[in-house]
This record gives sequence, C-alpha cells and structure tokens, in this order.
Amino acid sequence: RILAGTNEGLFYSTDCGLSWNTENLIIGQNNIASFSYNGKKLYAVGNNKIYSSVDNGATWNLENLQFDYNFYMRFIHAFDSKICIASGSGFMFSSDDGKSFSTRNDGLYSTNIQSITSVKNTILVGTDYGIYKSTNDGVQWEPAG
Repeated sequence: RILAGTNEGLFYSTDCGLSWNTENLIIGQNNIASFSYNGKKLYAVGNNKIYSSVDNGATWNLENLQFDYNFYMRFIHAFDSKICIASGSGFMFSSDDGKSFSTRNDGLYSTNIQSITSVKNTILVGTDYGIYKSTNDGVQWEPAG
C-alpha cells in the first residue's frame, strides 16, 4: 500500500501507483502534509493535527498530543519511541511516544523548518538558511556543512 497526502486529502494505491483510491481514510481531513513510520505506528500530520495508524493506513486515530505552545505543524518524523515535529516556528521533540513534547531550537539560525529526517543518532533539519544537525535529540543544533 502506497499513501499520498495532498491538499485534496489522503490517497492510497494497492497496485504500485497505477491507480489511486480517493476514499477519505482520515475523516474530515483534506490537507495531509507529512507521513512517518517508526516501526510500530504510521503517523500523518494534517491541519495541525496528528493521526496514527497501526494497520498500514487502513484506519486512523487522532492523537491527543500535548505541546509547549501552539504552532502550525508541517512535518513529522518518528523513530524508535521518539517523535519530532517541525514547523515554521521551530522543532518539537518527544522521547515518550508523544506523551510530552519540548521545544528545542537552540543553535538554529532560523526556526522556519522545511524538512526533517534522521540518520542513526543524528537528526537533520532543512531551514531557509541551510541544513542543521543535532546528535543529542535536538537539544543543540549546528550547521551540517
């Protein structure tokens, strides 16, 4: 199953992208910005809400996550029991499957995050002023290059 999030909603394909089903898998959601899978759950971000699925996106549940402050979520990246949220206002981090989050922007020249990923124990974010890396779960950031 391949999933695609768009401004028109969530689409899925079961034939390697030859055809797409426009069935609304996430009820009332039409602006899916990002997906991430941590080996246990598939996460989706849309309209400033986080949804999760444990059945490869066949059904979705709204996550009741607690944040330090309100900001518009653009991207989600999940690995192990960690969840990273990126926005135009910075970086949020959870080490307990989203039970709690903390803001971690120290060292970022710009908090306008455009992308996020991780490689082993390094988290990378792309901002409008370059790529930054953190080897301590976002506590401190430094330019990647």
